[in-house]
Amino acid sequence: MPKAMFDHLKEEKKQQIVQALFEVFKNNNLLTVSVKEIVEAAQIPRGSFYTYFENQADAYDYVLEIVLKRVHESMRAKNPFQATKVFIETIQENTDREFLRHYYVINEAILEASKEEVPQQQTAELTDKEWLASVAVHHLIREFFLNPADKPEILARLSALEDFL
Repeated sequence: MPKAMFDHLKEEKKQQIVQALFEVFKNNNLLTVSVKEIVEAAQIPRGSFYTYFENQADAYDYVLEIVLKRVHESMRAKNPFQATKVFIETIQENTDREFLRHYYVINEAILEASKEEVPQQQTAELTDKEWLASVAVHHLIREFFLNPADKPEILARLSALEDFL
């Protein structure tokens, strides 16, 4: 997550940096992206990058959090199975599509391998049924990005799970 200095930037400058990070990370994976690419895209000095973030993974985590908040916000207060079907059906129009594809296909495994302990999702406030739905839809979204040709089967599984739960 960004260091405190990032929070003190003017909103316009923050958005410029976030947009640059998004563009760099939607087209590159964490093993190949360089700080040089990031600072060139963000139009900031290299030292400023390290004033705002620890490293590339820290910057990536920040952008990932923003993207996941957008996705979850679009699904809030809806049937999770129906919301996931709509998400998959409309993914071609989603501005986060390439970022998410890189995340599920490449970067998720890199992040998990680089962390000693993967934090567990807060589940205390979820019922067993809500927890199961959450796990199922996240798994099926990942499956979709890994195997887009399996879209009909994934949508069918979502329907079956919805009927089951």
